[in-house]
Amino acid sequence: GVFEQDGGSTLQRATVSREDSGTYVCWAENRVGRTQVVSFVHVKEAPVLQGEAFSYLVEPVGGSIQLDCVVHGDPVPDIRWIKDGLPLRGSHLWHQLQNGSLTIRRTERDDAGRYQCLAENEMGVAKKVVILVLQSAPVFQVEPQDMTVRSGDDVALRCQATGEPTPTIEWLRAGQPLWASRRLRTLPDGSLWLENVETGDAGAYDCVAHNLLGSATARAFLVVRGEPQGSWGSMTGVINGRKFGVATLNTSVMQEAHSGVSSIHSSILHVPANVGPLMRVLVVTIAPIYWALARESGQALNGHSLTGGRFRQESHVEFATGELLTMTQVAQGLDPDGLLLLDVVVNGVVPESLADADLQVQVGGQALGCADRVEENEVGCPEGFELDSQGAFCVDVDECAWDAQLCREGQRCVNLLGSYRCLPDCGPGFRVAADGAGCEDVDECLEGLDDCHYNQLCENTPGGHRCSCPRGYRMQGPSLPCLDVNECLQLPKACAYQCHNLQGSYRCLCPPGQILLRDGKACTSLERNGRNVTTVSHRGPLLPWLRPRASIPGGSYHAWVSLRPGPVVLSSVGRAWCPPGFIRQNGVCTDLDECRVRNLCQHACRNTEGSYQCLCPAGYRLLPSGKNCQDINECEEESIECGPGQMCFNTRGSYQCVDTPCPATYRQGPSPGTCFRRCSQDCGTGGPSTLQYRLLPLPLGVRAHHDVARLAAFSEAGVPANRTELSMLEPDPRSPFALRPLRAGLGAVYTRRALTRAGLYRLTVRAAAPRHQSVFVLLIAVSPYPY
Repeated sequence: GVFEQDGGSTLQRATVSREDSGTYVCWAENRVGRTQVVSFVHVKEAPVLQGEAFSYLVEPVGGSIQLDCVVHGDPVPDIRWIKDGLPLRGSHLWHQLQNGSLTIRRTERDDAGRYQCLAENEMGVAKKVVILVLQSAPVFQVEPQDMTVRSGDDVALRCQATGEPTPTIEWLRAGQPLWASRRLRTLPDGSLWLENVETGDAGAYDCVAHNLLGSATARAFLVVRGEPQGSWGSMTGVINGRKFGVATLNTSVMQEAHSGVSSIHSSILHVPANVGPLMRVLVVTIAPIYWALARESGQALNGHSLTGGRFRQESHVEFATGELLTMTQVAQGLDPDGLLLLDVVVNGVVPESLADADLQVQVGGQALGCADRVEENEVGCPEGFELDSQGAFCVDVDECAWDAQLCREGQRCVNLLGSYRCLPDCGPGFRVAADGAGCEDVDECLEGLDDCHYNQLCENTPGGHRCSCPRGYRMQGPSLPCLDVNECLQLPKACAYQCHNLQGSYRCLCPPGQILLRDGKACTSLERNGRNVTTVSHRGPLLPWLRPRASIPGGSYHAWVSLRPGPVVLSSVGRAWCPPGFIRQNGVCTDLDECRVRNLCQHACRNTEGSYQCLCPAGYRLLPSGKNCQDINECEEESIECGPGQMCFNTRGSYQCVDTPCPATYRQGPSPGTCFRRCSQDCGTGGPSTLQYRLLPLPLGVRAHHDVARLAAFSEAGVPANRTELSMLEPDPRSPFALRPLRAGLGAVYTRRALTRAGLYRLTVRAAAPRHQSVFVLLIAVSPYPY
């Protein structure tokens, strides 16, 4: 206030602000004259924050973000940023704006944290805290590793993943979730703990980490070394034309605690008396038994660990006099008592002279084999637009349809909303490059645009692609499966003796007494390759444990072999071929779940026998590529008719009949979603003259700060409204959308943050000119899917 005392005057201001700064003039006058005094007042102000002093920001990793810190003060405050208590170090991806806000381009996971904006001048300090949370799909820090353990051991399959939100880890086996039990549990870090493992625990284990932004899968194989206690099974066959019914072959394994020596005791029971003397040579039938049951040492695995206790093997005994005896051993795993199930079939001829002869047995290595190998909302007509045939609305002018040659040779005209652009005329299989100056090849194979069948090979070529078949298959035509080539029918012959066709390959067979050479085609006799041959001869001294005993009808013949640990490492089984869509597990071709191996489909994948099928959500159709999904426009294709005062809104995956009511003083326009105010003379007062509804469907995952729609405002008479201002009415701070002015009468709706949630959003925009107002109601539907 102003106070006068003793002929003087005083001006006082309480709680001054920056607005009180300026020039103050005091003058005094009487009948004689006038005088004045000029004073200058400068009010300084401590930094003041615009907005809240604390914010919590959640964004997807990899995008660009802006941390707002708008401050005013006098003098202009100095602004600096601190992250997690330390000053920010310089980076080409960090940029501080003039108003003090901080932008970060291409965010990384380490950019998340607690940011503090400090604004300081000589009058004081202001602070703002921003907590930045960056969401990311799971990434494995520790992946499970393949392990080989002994039966009864405890196992930990390590699996740790990071991401935001914190991923949930789930373990699968054979595609089925694993549930906690007495022997199995998931550790706090996501690892899998197995106690006292059994042979049935062997197999493939999948660690699946997932959160809202995606999932990741890592696979490990667990091999359990079995400790079989012996074997039992049947023995059948014909020797020298004599059937011996069904004999039994039993074996037990004993290990001395101090010496570590393993002993295998075998017995063949229920052998007819007339066949018994000839069967002394069948001691070789224990060869696969001790190979399967031999004590393991270090990295040396026995046959049971290598095959899972399931194998088929043939042994041949050839005598010096030409006779040949063939024995087939078939193992079918362990029974509940830990005994190997082993059946033997014997066929062939044994020299009668061996019934009383001295025998010496030499057993060589055993071989294994596998038989199967945006849109513009417009009101009026600026440049690039014209009135429609009824003169009520402005429509885009298609400049490319004019007769004039707007583009140079080698370019094509692309019509844009309100304008046009000349782009390179790229031929089929090419597209305009990102810079718009040239063409680039479209990789149809990589982008899933090819028409190859799932078991065909896709090869990208300039401007196209080529479908071919794997080796051993032949083409039928585009989009048709490859057919197996029967190599056994081709000339020249693929095999020297006999050919057996397989899917995508073939296998050569040899006559009895011969084996394949390394070329896999020619055969050689067993005498020339002693590595995988069991030989029996009657040279040398008589072994006591083979000496014939007195014939006992229905009796037994026993054999005893002592095995000591040695440095020999048993060979592993080579990988065998399986048809496409199958993998070999435990010696058997089983269906490959392609849906878990890699991301083949845009939406969902359903595994089928030997193949897979891509699925789309409701409201989408599968494109001819068989992988990607396309939204179905129900409003057009199904001719949806909504009620009065409604519009059919095609959303991604569905549709809605949305209400587009006209206020009481408005009338319905010629098209749905348009309202005109009834006014006789001056339509510039009393509210907007037009109200328009516009619909915009968007996919999930649109990045932050991305323009999704442009709004252009013109006068009702179709005259460009150059002095029009666009503004949002009743802005919602929780909405992911905002309005950004571009130039007079033109604005853009953009994303304030990445679209990570589905939903329906409403934006009301006013276009205000001196004598005209219009209102847009923009309904934006965000799909639950990123397509």
